[in-house]
Amino acid sequence: MKRARVEVEEDVPIKMDNVFDDFEPPAGEPQPKPPNTSNDFERLREGQQASGNQPWAPFSSVEDWDYARWILNSGLSQREIDNMLALDLVSGISSVMGSALLTKVQLKSANPSFHNNRALLHKVDSLPTGPGWERV
Repeated sequence: MKRARVEVEEDVPIKMDNVFDDFEPPAGEPQPKPPNTSNDFERLREGQQASGNQPWAPFSSVEDWDYARWILNSGLSQREIDNMLALDLVSGISSVMGSALLTKVQLKSANPSFHNNRALLHKVDSLPTGPGWERV
């Protein structure tokens, strides 16, 4: 019968000089922003302002943007979104949007800039994206 053999070596002491390195400036310290530079989101906003676009573009108003955001976060299927938007200008329903109950008059005044799910998703797809990922 064969038996496994295990050899135990003594722990080698670690020299603390080899564990830590000093970095200039100290690692993790925030660096000042170089002058005349901007990040992607600042450049996006500057471009919107230069072209006269509002922050909620391509939607027609901030309410239109809020309505689209609610629809997309509602959990409705694409068919249900189409059915809802196909209603007579989204009237005749009472719906809970957040905590506010919307009446027929309020929904008619919403007048969304998208008439079906495809048009809504087309607007969403035209929104700017965040920074891309890069493999290093």
